[in-house]
Amino acid sequence: MSQAVTATRRQNPAARGSQPSPEAPRPIGRVLSTPQFWELMERWKISDATALELIDYPGKLGTSGKRPRFRFTTHQQRITAYLVAIENELANTGTELSWLHRRIGSAPFAGKSPIERMLAKGLEGMNEVVKLLSRTALRKSLRERLDAAS
Repeated sequence: MSQAVTATRRQNPAARGSQPSPEAPRPIGRVLSTPQFWELMERWKISDATALELIDYPGKLGTSGKRPRFRFTTHQQRITAYLVAIENELANTGTELSWLHRRIGSAPFAGKSPIERMLAKGLEGMNEVVKLLSRTALRKSLRERLDAAS
């Protein structure tokens, strides 16, 4: 195989017959630094072990219980962007942070809390939470406009 064909296949996964991994698109939002991530987890009242699970951290808390020092991978940066989007939507809807821990019977949660859904489904679950909160914010905005018009 020529070097040009090899280089093209390396740059274009479709050229070699495989598809890129189907990750959810990154929402508009900023990526958190590690200290900002821990501050967010404290605001959300998420345990350190659960927080690490939420960002797919491969390690565990040490026996000392201290938070590990690490740099976010690209995948973890994508996750933190979702977490920022979720916090923004919570603020837009006026929803309390405790909502993240409340069990919800309706779809897509099926009796689980939003945090449990995000842990179970990863980026897909985070995307579902963002969409649900966005729809709630839109409904709230429409109600306020209709009330103001009447």
